[in-house]
Amino acid sequence: MGGVDLVDMMIAVHKTPLRSKRWYLAIFAQLIDISIVNAWFLYRRDLEASGIEKLDKSKKFKADVVSALVSVGNIPKRGRRCKEEHPAKIVKAPVAPRPPDDVRVDNIEHLPSFVMKGRCRYCSNNNILSKVRCAFMHRQRKRNW
Repeated sequence: MGGVDLVDMMIAVHKTPLRSKRWYLAIFAQLIDISIVNAWFLYRRDLEASGIEKLDKSKKFKADVVSALVSVGNIPKRGRRCKEEHPAKIVKAPVAPRPPDDVRVDNIEHLPSFVMKGRCRYCSNNNILSKVRCAFMHRQRKRNW
């Protein structure tokens, strides 16, 4: 068997299950498969040349390569380990209080009015529309009227 046929056969045995409508992802997965199979052949050749009998299967070799590539960016922590795990504190932004239900559903003074002061709680817009008794809304004077 030639080299190309052998590589194609090994790729077909343990193919990456990636189906996508984007053609470049399929090509990328094929290139990764080819490079891992070629690396496995080089690994096998080096082990035979050095006289080592223990040989990894191609599937285990592929899993080892993937786990090594995934853990590349992980940096181990330095220093002594703490006896107790301290969870990271999450800083939350203050939440604007919701108007009471009797004010929200009373159908009085809920007409929108433009307010120059104030800021939308979701973005940094200053020219916003406000309901007289409710929260600020995402509208602008020039575009919405």
